[in-house]
Amino acid sequence: MLEKFKYRYRKFKFTHTKHFARMMKFYGSIVKTGDLVFDIGSNNGERAIVFEKLNTKVICVEPQQSCVHLLKQYFGENKEVIIIDKACGAEEGTGEIAICDQANTISSMSEKWKTSGRFSKDFQWNTKQKIDITTLDKIIEKYGTPVLCKIDVEGFETEVLKGLHKKVGCLSFEFTEEFFDDAEICMDLLDALGNTQYNFSLGDNMFYEVKDYTSRGEMTSAVKSKFNVDLWGDIYVKFKD
Repeated sequence: MLEKFKYRYRKFKFTHTKHFARMMKFYGSIVKTGDLVFDIGSNNGERAIVFEKLNTKVICVEPQQSCVHLLKQYFGENKEVIIIDKACGAEEGTGEIAICDQANTISSMSEKWKTSGRFSKDFQWNTKQKIDITTLDKIIEKYGTPVLCKIDVEGFETEVLKGLHKKVGCLSFEFTEEFFDDAEICMDLLDALGNTQYNFSLGDNMFYEVKDYTSRGEMTSAVKSKFNVDLWGDIYVKFKD
């Protein structure tokens, strides 16, 4: 009972921050009550808490055992939040995730992320965890097409998107400056699904950097015009009819 109270209090404290309010306003412009949301790479549940408070149905996909435990403490009694303790990838199977014990938010299935990324000099990934892998196609087949699919998987975004062959309402994926070539591959995969429009946000700002969704070329130019050391953010894509 004490453990449940501890996690509920932690969740309660987060919902009373300015950052939470910014996320509520931003994501509230994308989804409405009853919408289906995929939270791919839920980690410690910050985005999932926002989606829950927006009264959406949330599918949390997270392979880290410690994070799954936390998510179950947060949402275990809410039938509108479904927790899938797997990773997403290009195809179903099994794999391995490297856990960063110093900061589990940067645990990754990407070797390049660990050896060449911005955290590679200061952090270590010494713990390995065997995991099951599913695909976005399989999750859509079971739960339906999401209005929003948020992807944050620390360098594994291209593999996740290789497992998607159907349009969704709106999709976001994290990008970093040092691996922007991977972001280009992600956009290639998304462009293959249909007519796309793009926007982006930087860091945890929680607002679009471009006033209206635009072409990939214009969005990419806008991102690159802001390049500096360690720039990161999220790219958003919508599919035109």
